[in-house]
Amino acid sequence: DALEGYVDTDYADNIDTRKSLSGFVFTLFGTTVTWKANQQSVVAILTTQAEYIALVERVKEAIWLKGMIGEMGICQGCVKIHCDSQSVVHLANHQVYHERTKHIDIRLHFVRDMIKSKEIMVERVASEENPADMFIKSLPRAKFKHCLDLINFIEEACTGRGACPSTAPGAILACLRKPVPNLGAGHAHPLHQAQASQTG
Repeated sequence: DALEGYVDTDYADNIDTRKSLSGFVFTLFGTTVTWKANQQSVVAILTTQAEYIALVERVKEAIWLKGMIGEMGICQGCVKIHCDSQSVVHLANHQVYHERTKHIDIRLHFVRDMIKSKEIMVERVASEENPADMFIKSLPRAKFKHCLDLINFIEEACTGRGACPSTAPGAILACLRKPVPNLGAGHAHPLHQAQASQTG
């Protein structure tokens, strides 16, 4: 598959508001194209609710990315979104009802509609193999490096064409292990473009 996504959530991370922190990353042909960590706008009552809120937002992101790469001529069928919560994967893929999940009923129907129409597919991934983990938690160096490996980052000076914003002081010195598809002249390297927008 050309496009794949990973999502993870740290439940009630904010000790003041008890809002949860969500993180995600999408790869295109194994190369990272978009990533983000943000605090959820509402307080989730349950861990499952927090995980599902994060999943819904990533489903919307996947549909948008699928349309964008389609305009570039990249054919994409069902977009796989990987989540390390077994309960969320089960809720997304099965018509079940439980008293504890009625408050996320609308979100359930939205995701299930996208699965039914084969726009997306939700699959479980082991926590240790979920690269989105590094966006929401402080990790030991070995685990952090493993997450970078999962999305084909390496900790070294960038050797790409032109100036690389990743060499800014305090930034992670990283470049991509795999090249992105040739999108033609005028298209910036996704990593450089994203980092430039963050440092500009």
